[in-house]
Order: sequence, then structure tokens, then C-alpha cells
Amino acid sequence: MAPSIDLVKSRVAAAAPLATAIIAIVLAGLYLAVRSMMPRPLPGIPYNKKAVGNLFGDMPALLSHKRRTGSGRMWLVKQLEDHNSVLVQVFLKPWSSRPAILMGDYREYYDMSLRRTKEFDRSQVITDDFSPLPENQLVLGSHSPGFKQSKQLVKDLMTPAFLNEISGPVVYRRAEQIIRLWDEKRRLSQGRPFAVREDLLGGALDMIMGVAFPPGEAGTATQKTLDLLRDVSDGSAVLPPCPGDEDTPFVFPDVPLPEESQAVMNITHGIGLVQNSPSPSLHYFILKQFPQLRRAIAVKEGMIRNHITRAAVRLSEPDAELTCAMDRMIQREIKAAEKETRPPNFHSRKLYDELFGYLVGGSDTTATTFTWFCKFIADNPSAQSTLRAALRAAHGTAASERRAPNLEEITSTSVPYLDATMEELLRCAGTVPFVPRDAIVDTTLLGHRIPKGTLVLFINQGPGIVSPPVGQQVPEELRSESSRAHADVRGAWDAAGISSFTPERWLVPAPEGAKGVGKESFNPAAGPHMAFGAGPRGCFGRRLAYLELRILFTMLIWNFEFLPLPEALRSYEGLDGVTTLPKMAYVKLRRVG
Repeated sequence: MAPSIDLVKSRVAAAAPLATAIIAIVLAGLYLAVRSMMPRPLPGIPYNKKAVGNLFGDMPALLSHKRRTGSGRMWLVKQLEDHNSVLVQVFLKPWSSRPAILMGDYREYYDMSLRRTKEFDRSQVITDDFSPLPENQLVLGSHSPGFKQSKQLVKDLMTPAFLNEISGPVVYRRAEQIIRLWDEKRRLSQGRPFAVREDLLGGALDMIMGVAFPPGEAGTATQKTLDLLRDVSDGSAVLPPCPGDEDTPFVFPDVPLPEESQAVMNITHGIGLVQNSPSPSLHYFILKQFPQLRRAIAVKEGMIRNHITRAAVRLSEPDAELTCAMDRMIQREIKAAEKETRPPNFHSRKLYDELFGYLVGGSDTTATTFTWFCKFIADNPSAQSTLRAALRAAHGTAASERRAPNLEEITSTSVPYLDATMEELLRCAGTVPFVPRDAIVDTTLLGHRIPKGTLVLFINQGPGIVSPPVGQQVPEELRSESSRAHADVRGAWDAAGISSFTPERWLVPAPEGAKGVGKESFNPAAGPHMAFGAGPRGCFGRRLAYLELRILFTMLIWNFEFLPLPEALRSYEGLDGVTTLPKMAYVKLRRVG
């Protein structure tokens, strides 16, 4: 028998308070959950008021700026300038209450990176951005056993002996190939501008892969392009027509990279794509489902596996020659296994990730810096002429014999203006967009409380580096004890002319009786830049990078004059990624020497 209407009404009435209470609890829970995800600023540090009332924090403003300008990095610089403060907090993660701190004071950031290593360490940002390399030293905490194992595995690769005997000869040969390639392109284009980004990306990959793996096992990207152009020269191939006047870029056909080089480039590009994502790991997982990246990863794994398998057999022979970076890493694994009384594991994830990290770190940043050099040196003819004169004076024997300096001459001869040019380029180019650190304990910065887990970012093209400082002078009593104790370690740039490309800012009068050419010496502490980071988490490949820059810059300036480009080709707009690559990269060359 059906219940009466009155009974139903009474049951509904009895249940109503319970339902109301449940709804109220759910709504209260949702409200508290939303409140917990709303941005919560730290006291005393400037921030954008609009971001605090938005679950997405500052992300809408950052993305809007990036759509308009192509650069999210410059939005970060703008925050320091707009707030006129050396500390600004921004909310870069949606649904997160925790701010990131932008730091515009080089001296304090250098101090916290170098001396306050028990308070600040490698950032979770790096771990997330480089999640494809989970066992690489780049993503591991400084105090983890894995980090120490990684450092041990690669410790030979930046020694003077390895750089001089293995890296230097490879880099020099690859630089010679680039000179031959550009000489041919200059001739075929009849002096018109031509694009160089792909040449330099391929050339940098040739360099690092030639150092990483045994010599002579594969052709280079540069050689493939040279082969095509020589076919044009002997009439067996024809370039497509390229109409235009002397300022119109001459377009050369694309030449596919060797498969293994292309795989490295595709994976590096994938890493760059996810670096501004709210969830880099998830973003990269999605990218891996696409055929191009999935294929690149398979090629990369196969390349490393095949090289290691062959090397393990070769190195098992008595007195086997160590010919490359991989050989040194395998030798380190053999020694570690002997010490730990275990069989060596040549196919560990750690060895693969360290080897591939060496390829990524030694190609993308290097190619980007090479490319910025072409732009800055063409737009600063006085600096270019001074550098060429300094090189010819330093390498007098080579000049008198009408030849380029050899490797030994380049690496053993002091050329202060070359050192100054390299350092000034690194300062102005901002190849690496920013240097992140995480607070690993509750601490303070410039008198402000910084909770454990807070991200602190230093912008490499920010105030005090390439633009005038912001904010008031920081009182000494607000600085850390170690910062106060090392106040005079590095100079500061004069705000007048700080944005100009001026290598002379790194030069000081040479001490009386000093050896070398000229009356000036290079002062690496003349002023700030953070191209390689600082402290124990600074760039592992710094010495190799300087070697590559020294060799290629010498060879380029010795052989070519970089002529001014038409205004339409001179943009300094950068593309955000693993590095800040110039969006536009052309050269117009004249042969010299």
C-alpha cells in the first residue's frame, strides 16, 4: 500500500534540515578549498593586487604579455621595474597560494647561490622542466646520493686534460667546417644576407656529439650542407631561384640533419615547449604521444645503447684508448663497480641521462650564444674591428703566414679583448633566461621572511645586468652576514650605457710588467652577469662553453667581416625555450685575411 501524502510530506520535512546541512557543509568545504588556493602574499614584498583575487594569480597577465610580445621572460623583468623594487612576488602557478620571488639584486643572489647552500638549492622548476632526464645531475638535489654519483660519473669531462686533448680538437675541426660552409654560402649568395640559425644549431650539435662519442662514426650536419653546395658548384645540383636585391636574404634549401642529431634537437625542442607550462611533466607526457617526439626518443635511446654496447667491448681490451666523453663515463662506472664489488651497469638510467644531458646542455645553449654573437658583432662594427685587430696582434705568426691560428695558438694565447667580448656577449644575450633556486628551509632575504619551498628567480636580462638598477639602495644591515663579508668581490655597472654592447667595460689597465699583448687586461669580476649561474649548482659545462666560444669567435672574426644588416633583419626579439634563441638570425659577410 502506497504511503499517504501526509506521510511523504512529513518525511521530506524531516530530511530537509539534513540535506540543508549537507549542502552547507559541501559549499563551506568548496569555499575553504578555493580560499586555500587563492594567492597569499608574503608581508612586506610588493605584488600585483589583481593577482591576489584570482585563482590563476599572475598567469593571465603573463600570458597576455607573451601573446603580444612573444616573451614571458620580459614580463618578469617588467615586474621589478614597475614596482621599482629588488624583490617582487608573483603568482605563476594557477590554484597555488605560494608566491615566487623575483630578485633584482645581483650581489645578494650571487651570495645565496654561492655561500648559502644550506638554505637554497636546485629548484623544483628545473626538476619539472627537465623531467625527461630524471637521473641527470641537473634535476637532483645537492644532498641526494644520486647527485654525488652523477658528479662522479662526469668529473673527467671538464678537466684541462680532457678539454685540451679531446674537446678542443673536435671543436676546432667543426669550426673549420662552419668557416668553409659560410665561405661557400657567401660566394653563392653573392654577398647577400643568409639565415644562419640552422647552421649554428647543426654546428653546435656536431661539436658536442663529436666530443661525446667516438670519432669518425657518423657524418656531420655541416658536412651534409657542404656536400649539397659543392654539388651546386660542380653543376650536379641547382639552387632554386631567389629573386631580390642585395638586402634580400638569399634562401638556401634546407638540408635534413643526420637522424641522431635531429632526434637530439627534437627532444630539446620538446623540453623547451613545456618550460612555461603550469604542469611541465604532464605537458611533456602528452607531447610524447605524438609520433615525432616518440620517434626521437626511440632514436636517442638506440643511439646511446649502440654506442655504449660497442664501447664496452672496446674498452674491455687492455690499454684501450679513451677517445670521447662516453669512454670516460664508462671508465668511471667500471671503477665505481670495482669499488662497490658489483658488476658494472653500462645501461643504467643514470648513465643514459647524464650522457644525453651532456648533449642537450652542450648544443642548445652553445648554438644560441653563437647566434647572438653574429647579431651583436654585426651591429657593433667598432667592437668587431677592435677584436679583429687584437686577434691579429696576438697571433702575429699566423697573420704573417697568412693562415688562421691553430688550436694550440688559440687556446694558449692571452687575448684580453676576446675574453671581454665573450663576457660582454654573455651579459647582453641572456642566453639562459633565468636562474632559479628554492628555499630548502625557512629563511630570510634582505630582511624579509622566505618560507621553505619558496622559488626565488634571478632574471639574467634584468635590472643591474643590462638595465639600470631598481629600488633604493639596500641597507647593509638587511643583507646576509656572508654578503656583507664579501661586499667588494664584484663590481657594479654604471647605469649610463649599461644596455650597450661594450666589451671595454671588462678591461682594466694591465699591471706593470704583465705578460701578453696590449696594455689592458681582462677583469672577470668587473661587473655582474649570471650566464652560468653560481656556486655548486652553477653550469657544469662552463669550461667547455668558454672553449667553444673562444675557438669559433676567433675563427669567424679572423675569416669574415660581419657587415651591417638591413633594418628589417635586425630584430633582437627572442624566442623563449630552454634558451632565449633570437627569432631572427642572418649574416652578411665579406671575406677578410
